[in-house]
Amino acid sequence: MKFPFSRLALTALSLVAAFLGGCASARQTVYLPYNPPTGTKPNASAPLAAIASVTDNRPDRMMNMFLKTDFDSFVQESFAAELLAAGVFRQVTAADKKPENDYAVSVTVQDVSWAVPNHSGMVNTAFWTSFLTGGLGGLAYGSTSTPVYGRAEIYLRIVHRETGRVVLAQSFESLDEEHLAKLKCDTLETRARVMAEAWKIAVGKAVAGARAAVQPAPKTE
Repeated sequence: MKFPFSRLALTALSLVAAFLGGCASARQTVYLPYNPPTGTKPNASAPLAAIASVTDNRPDRMMNMFLKTDFDSFVQESFAAELLAAGVFRQVTAADKKPENDYAVSVTVQDVSWAVPNHSGMVNTAFWTSFLTGGLGGLAYGSTSTPVYGRAEIYLRIVHRETGRVVLAQSFESLDEEHLAKLKCDTLETRARVMAEAWKIAVGKAVAGARAAVQPAPKTE
């Protein structure tokens, strides 16, 4: 009796491909499910601000593949819209060029990433379990749950232009956790979703910090 090695190997490889769904479907168009607020009525009593700079220190730039624009523009548009919607400023320009701006906002993005604990080990287990059981064991293993994490870290610095006083210089972190079947943990949709949620939470924390730190511009005689 011949051992159906090739068929078992093919089954095992097919299951591994399912685990690596994000890589296998790289040609799909998937966008980050995050939209900055629009149509906000400005807080007329709030000061003016500009996004003075955006610094990208991310070690992993996978997020870029899900954006409809370049990363710097995405960060500028996100913070301008969120700060405006929160009433921190009544106007936020994209570049620090107008002298009448009361505050300069600098954003440093330290991290926006996706992770599955021991992902490579999980793929190896899926392969060998599938290979040794003709696929059934691999499918059972793939249906079990695993945590999936989205992480973001943003450093926000806000300076009052007239006095040069730094009103805020702080890092804001977030960790989004989901539990999914192993076969669904590595799709492009999953990666985009957990990174978007982590980004949204971190930006929300940063905006709350800005709201607490920014005071009306000191009056001059």
